[in-house]
Amino acid sequence: MDETTTPPQTTTSSYDPHSNRGRKQQVGDSENKRTQQMRAAQRALRARKQQYMHNLETKNKELVSEIADLKQQIKHVTSNANNGPCFNVNCVAQIQALQIQVFQMQTTLDTVARATFSNAAAVATAAAGTTINKNNGNTFEDVLFGTPGTLNYLDDNSLSLDWIWASATGQQRSAPGSPVQNAEEAVGPIQIEPFKSEVKNLTSLKTQKVVDRLFDVALRQSKTTDAPLARYLLIRMLRENLRIQSRVSAAEKRQLLEIIAKFYFKNMRQFEHYRQLCILSNAPATKGSNYTTVTDRATESAETAALRKTLRAIPSLANAEDYEIEDFLRAWESKSHNDSEFDVN
Repeated sequence: MDETTTPPQTTTSSYDPHSNRGRKQQVGDSENKRTQQMRAAQRALRARKQQYMHNLETKNKELVSEIADLKQQIKHVTSNANNGPCFNVNCVAQIQALQIQVFQMQTTLDTVARATFSNAAAVATAAAGTTINKNNGNTFEDVLFGTPGTLNYLDDNSLSLDWIWASATGQQRSAPGSPVQNAEEAVGPIQIEPFKSEVKNLTSLKTQKVVDRLFDVALRQSKTTDAPLARYLLIRMLRENLRIQSRVSAAEKRQLLEIIAKFYFKNMRQFEHYRQLCILSNAPATKGSNYTTVTDRATESAETAALRKTLRAIPSLANAEDYEIEDFLRAWESKSHNDSEFDVN
């Protein structure tokens, strides 16, 4: 009997992907170097995105806060809109028109001032007499700011202030002998100290005595009631004003002029009262008067003339200005008349 042999049969099973059969056994991390770099780049990208979103949120909060502040400012401006300046086109046009009118008025004022100045020069020249007529080259500045002893500044006709004032305003002078108040009694004390301090704060005038002289004259003006003395102090005020401008530096001159202008503006009523006092008629000085005019000095004593000659002979006074010598002599003479009001520095 033939016997057939059959090969042994093996059972086959389906592929198991989770099985490690047939795979090379690996030890440690299975990731290669490129995979590690890719994952690191992804982590860095996510970090940058988070930081970017954080920055956006911060910026958004700042903008919201700024918008809130702007809204508050808008409310404040809106509430004050009715009290603010007018930005209407018509208002601006009116302002410009008014500025043009002011400029035209200033031009007219300058023209009138120059004409008045010329008239005053002519009248002052005529009132000065033969002294000024002998030298036709003298100008009004020479008459106004010249040596006090040269011209009769304190005569009733000196500078013809009464004629200039009456012709310009049509007002009449006060009657002689009428009761007169000084500016301090009529208007109030003159304000000097704040302006004097401002002038002394200027570097070029800190050590200048002309500052004290200017404001001392202004103070004496406010206390006098004597018309001849008032006229002399008027000339003295103008001269000290001119002198202080010559002593200040060019850099500080504008600042000085602004301070002087504020000084005159603040004491406008005092100076107006004082100007009216200057045009009062005043009788000639009599015995016992507390003031000696320049015309009285035409017949001055031999003692005064000798004193003037002695002062001129002193070497240290050889270069002294005439007004300084005359001021000293005026003060010396006033002492003999018990003049306590007129005291020259």
